[in-house]
Amino acid sequence: MEQVLIDLCDALDELSEKVLASSKEERSLKLVHGWHHPSMTKSDLARIPETLSLEIRRLDASDVSVELSESISEIPSRLQELYNDTVPYMFNGHGNQAIPAYLSTMQWVRQVVDPLFSWENLQDNKILPPSLSRRLRNIQRDLDQLIVDKSVLLN
Repeated sequence: MEQVLIDLCDALDELSEKVLASSKEERSLKLVHGWHHPSMTKSDLARIPETLSLEIRRLDASDVSVELSESISEIPSRLQELYNDTVPYMFNGHGNQAIPAYLSTMQWVRQVVDPLFSWENLQDNKILPPSLSRRLRNIQRDLDQLIVDKSVLLN
């Protein structure tokens, strides 16, 4: 995996850890702070960057375009801004303002890395939906039958 993706995954994992460490409360924010907070726990919020990190690591992408690599390289510093400026406020009663900023940032990160998950970049057929995987195997089998053995033609 390219270093830019490793750095991104490390930053996402660190963000997840910061969110988990920011509160001892396990109940949903709505129950603790009221109707203007989401019905999510700190674990739910921490799972967002954690899941994205796991998805990226599973891809094992080794050929990221220069443009995408440049865009991805900006993300870790942006996530670090959340550590001090946003995450602490998610659990002290100001979550109705901090959580939308957190979620918007995570949505932006997902949008930037989305090209990594395009069908063209998938190297592993196990990641594909089962029906598509079966269809690809059938097409490959048909192609194998169509390809002529050169040695038979030369004889």
